Amino acid sequence: MNEFYNTINKILQILESNINITNLASTTIDQKIQQKQFQEIDKSFIQLVNLLKESDENENGTVISVLSNPDIALRFINIFQTHIICCNNNQSTPLPILKSNNNNNNNSNNNNILNNQIEKLAINSLRSLGFFLYSSSIIKCLSSDTQIREISTLLENTIQVTKNKNICNYAIWCFSSQSFPNGPISNKLPKTYCDLLANTPFNSKTIENEVLNSFSTLLQQNPQLYLNSTEIWLPIIFNKILRLENLPDITKKLKEILEIVVNHYQMNNNVMSERVSEVLLSNCSSFMENMGKLYDAKKELLSIQCWGIYVFFTGKLIFVNKMANKVLGLAEKCFTHEDKLVRIETYTSWKLLIDSMDIEYISVDKRLELFCAPFMTGFTSEHDADVKKATFSTWMYFLKQFKTQLFDVFNKVFTPLFISILKNKKTFKQDESENEKNTNNNSNNKNNNNNNTADFELGESALHLLVSITAPSQEVRRVSKLKLQGLYGIVLDTLPLSFNSNQVLKCITGDLEPFTLTISTNFISTLTPTKTILPYSNEKIEIWSGLLKRMSNIDKRDQNYLPFLKSVLLFIQKLFVQLDPSSLSPDDHELWFYRSIYQLTISNVPNSVLIGSGSSSSSSNGENSGGASGSSSSSGSNGENIIENINGGKNYIAIDFFTLNLIEFGFKLNPDQIKEFLIPLFEELCSCSFSSNNYVDLASRLNFTVGVMNDNVDSDIGLVYLLQLWFTLTKTIQSFIKKSHQLLSLPQPLIIRILESISNLLIWPLRAIASTPYSNDTSIKPSSMLESNIKLWKSTFQSMVTIFSIKTTLNPTIAFILQTIDDLQLNCHFNYFEFILSIITPLLDNYDVTPIIQSGNTNNQQEKKKSIKNNNNYNNGPGNLLEIDLLISNILLNLNNVLMNCHHSKMIINGGVNQFRVLKQLSPLFESIGNMIKKCKSVPMCLVALKNMEGSFILYLKDGGKPTDQTILSKQTNEDKYILTTLIKSSFFTFYSNTLDILINDASNMSSTSSSSSPIYNNKLLEQLELLIISAFTSLSDENKEKVLFFWNETWGRQSQNQDLIYPSKLFKCFKKLETRVSIKLPNFQNQQNNISNNNNNNNNNNNNNNNNNNNNNKRSNSHLSEYNNYTLELNSSRNEESQDNFNLPESELNKFNIHNVNLINKDNKDVIMGGKSSNTATPKKKQRVSTSNSNQDKDQYVFIDKPIDNDISTQSLTEHQMEILEKQKLKRNSSTTLSSSLSSASSSNNNNNNNNNTPPTLILNGNNNDKYFENEDLLSVIGNLNDKLFENQSTLSLLQIQTISLEISNKINIILKNRLFNK
Repeated sequence: MNEFYNTINKILQILESNINITNLASTTIDQKIQQKQFQEIDKSFIQLVNLLKESDENENGTVISVLSNPDIALRFINIFQTHIICCNNNQSTPLPILKSNNNNNNNSNNNNILNNQIEKLAINSLRSLGFFLYSSSIIKCLSSDTQIREISTLLENTIQVTKNKNICNYAIWCFSSQSFPNGPISNKLPKTYCDLLANTPFNSKTIENEVLNSFSTLLQQNPQLYLNSTEIWLPIIFNKILRLENLPDITKKLKEILEIVVNHYQMNNNVMSERVSEVLLSNCSSFMENMGKLYDAKKELLSIQCWGIYVFFTGKLIFVNKMANKVLGLAEKCFTHEDKLVRIETYTSWKLLIDSMDIEYISVDKRLELFCAPFMTGFTSEHDADVKKATFSTWMYFLKQFKTQLFDVFNKVFTPLFISILKNKKTFKQDESENEKNTNNNSNNKNNNNNNTADFELGESALHLLVSITAPSQEVRRVSKLKLQGLYGIVLDTLPLSFNSNQVLKCITGDLEPFTLTISTNFISTLTPTKTILPYSNEKIEIWSGLLKRMSNIDKRDQNYLPFLKSVLLFIQKLFVQLDPSSLSPDDHELWFYRSIYQLTISNVPNSVLIGSGSSSSSSNGENSGGASGSSSSSGSNGENIIENINGGKNYIAIDFFTLNLIEFGFKLNPDQIKEFLIPLFEELCSCSFSSNNYVDLASRLNFTVGVMNDNVDSDIGLVYLLQLWFTLTKTIQSFIKKSHQLLSLPQPLIIRILESISNLLIWPLRAIASTPYSNDTSIKPSSMLESNIKLWKSTFQSMVTIFSIKTTLNPTIAFILQTIDDLQLNCHFNYFEFILSIITPLLDNYDVTPIIQSGNTNNQQEKKKSIKNNNNYNNGPGNLLEIDLLISNILLNLNNVLMNCHHSKMIINGGVNQFRVLKQLSPLFESIGNMIKKCKSVPMCLVALKNMEGSFILYLKDGGKPTDQTILSKQTNEDKYILTTLIKSSFFTFYSNTLDILINDASNMSSTSSSSSPIYNNKLLEQLELLIISAFTSLSDENKEKVLFFWNETWGRQSQNQDLIYPSKLFKCFKKLETRVSIKLPNFQNQQNNISNNNNNNNNNNNNNNNNNNNNNKRSNSHLSEYNNYTLELNSSRNEESQDNFNLPESELNKFNIHNVNLINKDNKDVIMGGKSSNTATPKKKQRVSTSNSNQDKDQYVFIDKPIDNDISTQSLTEHQMEILEKQKLKRNSSTTLSSSLSSASSSNNNNNNNNNTPPTLILNGNNNDKYFENEDLLSVIGNLNDKLFENQSTLSLLQIQTISLEISNKINIILKNRLFNK
């Protein structure tokens, strides 16, 4: 840098030292010395210019950085100005004659030499100044506009005054090279250039070229300064460019100037001065003639380019002045020119004509047709890809001029042209067979492929164009606009989503074909030959979404709206009719695409139109839940929003049309397609149908949907699909009624209709099941689907109860559902029993028993007693049905049928069904029934329950409310076994006990002032309840027997003075067996027995013996039914009259236990100690029921059982090793005395030829688990062995369970002892 700095500094010193060399008026310098000085100056200028050139060419910043020093730069510029000013002054004032002894010729020569030197210094200064002005770094040294103005004025004056061609050219060149921030500053400069353009100095082509070049630079820097004089210089430019003799460089500069002006107006949207248009139009004939000459001279491109610029400046005046035919003739020829470059350039020039027109003027049908004519020709007739692309670009440019007002002329400037692109057969690659592809000519294959590719891109561009102006998604629009920007450099404004109704109708209702054609067209070319992925699906979805969103702006009262909606619906229907899902995979993109189209249509149709007017009245067809096919639906009494004649001449509202077509289309789909495609659509439909503002038409919409589903039930396969729809529909209804408290504001009749429709929905699965063939396949999908959605059913019903129970009673609805379940006769459909039982429980839980409670309450208890005594209805049957809710009677009958069908005996017969899942539901069901009975506390209801549910009572009483089939239990977990063996039993007993307790309490209350029981307990009622009482006394559950015993003693048993009580024959036989076993009160029983004895003379002795036994047993008071459990088998086998009467008591659970030899035996032979005394009294012993083991057999430390025991509750806590020992080992047993002498009277009464081998009575341990029995050997030894040998190996959980059982045993023993010791 130091080297350059020294060189430049040396040049600067030389030039500054000789700056006044041209001031010769006062100099006396010798000519030789002066000449030498000029040479030295020339050499310095040449060296400076060379440095500047090298710096510019080689981009050497070192020289510029030195010259950018403000001090150096300004010193150089001052030198340049001095020499230029000197030259300018010398042009106007001759040099003085020097004083010398030489002659005049010598003086003249000297002056000439001096003038040449001055001009040379000026030229070198202008050259150097031009380089200085070109450098932006040096320009920054000019700190003020004043310095720029001085330089600009100096150059302008130089151009005007110089008589030297080179000086003029370099001065103009300085204007071309300068880089002033806003151009030169001179108000006279525009006029100067107008003169330069009109009259080229020295008539030099070089200077003319430099004038055009500098003028182009000045226009770009400060266009506004020169546009004010456009009417002066623009015609000059046109005249120059239309000359045939122009050199290429001149033509290029002229085009550049015109393009600068055009671009300025286009970019800044400046309004062209009418004066300019008028001046140009005044010379129209001349200009058009010269353009024609250029066209004829094979300069078609220049001719059409000039034409485009000319029409840009003349604008609409060519139409106003009726010169359109003259002006447009040239373009018409060029559109059909054989050279594609000419055709392309013609479309580019057509853009300039478009730019010259304002929208209001052009938006006339004839003018729109004129401007669109070239586009239609290009899209339909053009074969060249580049020309088609130019056509599309110009069309887009034309559309862009309308901006957001495009919707006003959409069906004129967009729709027909867009359709022509998509309908062009060459736009898309048609599907061809392999043979057709192979027969293509190889020579034309390349050209054909190129055309298909280009045309495909044109179709693709049309798609992106529609997306860019209609898609609601900004991101999708952005992608399409970037694509168009890259291809055509043009992006259109997006049509607004919201505008007035008339504008929408103009835009989209004129013709939907651009949108529907885009959706249904497969954009497939040679570049994308596969259909596995649907091209541009996202873009198509956005196009459809944009159409629907804008459709929502149309006034719904407009007469054109519903026809437009009808067109949309028919198009959607057509899409799905044409779709063949069998050829698609579940994850096929095309299926997803059609789902999105359908979903968009649903979501974008306004709810007021989609679901109707919301009137409370609906057509009867729409409300018919039995079916929907062949029916038209309406949501408003005035017929609003009904689309007429849409589907075979029928009328529908939109939502019903969607529902009908969607459900029917679903039968074409496989399960995966239903899940991925159809269910989301159906969810959308349901959410629209049952929106918060559509509560009025809830019944109509629900009945229509359920009706369509009813019409399509035909098989298990169809049932699976329809159940999926039912789940979706039910879920929507549940959410709707849960949130819509407005339902309560509806009138009562409408609420009842809604309840009916929801009830039909809830019961629909069972209706559908009843109409399909029965299958006992436990894996069948419909049953598993229902079971997995039990919670949904319950929550829906509970929501209905929560909302509607505030306004009305739901008892009729509950009764209707239960009655329907009964009427459907689903006895063979065991797969669905779990579902049935699960839904009955919440029905009972929510039944309002308040009316029953109120009917049973009276303010005066005495009046109640009196009314009962005077009421003859008690003699007619169990309970007065007039006093209770009549629905209860039917409900109890329905429950009886269900419980009988779900009894475990039926489950065993139907071995394929999952027995446990069904039986598991019995416990909550019994609890619900029991709670209902308990809340009512109604004697008539209890009596009706006993009568109407007699069949189920008998079944569940006999087996004690738990399964007796061990195969059911063997497959269950411990928890499930507990449910089956304990919970069901407990819940049934609660129900059974609650029923009897209410009757017992009522009987006790009524007899508090009377020695007799209530008159309702008469012979008629006893006859009706005969089998039920017998079943209770013969139950396998001691609790059931004890409860019925207590019930009998408190009701009929209180009628000690009743001489009219007659026992039915079977009941009499049962009591005959029991009278000596338990403490039972049997009024008038002895008399009836005596009568029978008198009639049966052959059996008198036996009867006397029985009476003696009865007298002995009557000494026992308050015995429990469990105490005669040991004798049931003996009773069945020893009495001959039982076989004659064909009546046998079923085996008790104890007898079963004895048959299996399930006994826990003490290891040592010890006497039983009770109450601190040994019991060694010799009591008659019965035959041993447990086989004895060999006395020499080795004994194990574990308690064992004779035979392998079932895996019941008592053994669940044992380890596997312990279970093995229990199954294999036997202990030696020694006979011992009985546990208690309290049983001696019972044992002595049963000595039937068994005096030598007596079986000891048993001790019953009653806990929450199954009853367990211990042989009465040495009880303390047994417990001791358990404590020492068994408990120590148990788990913590097992020990806790044993502890719980032991506490219950202790409590039970206390109760028994209390009864025996203190209640005698």
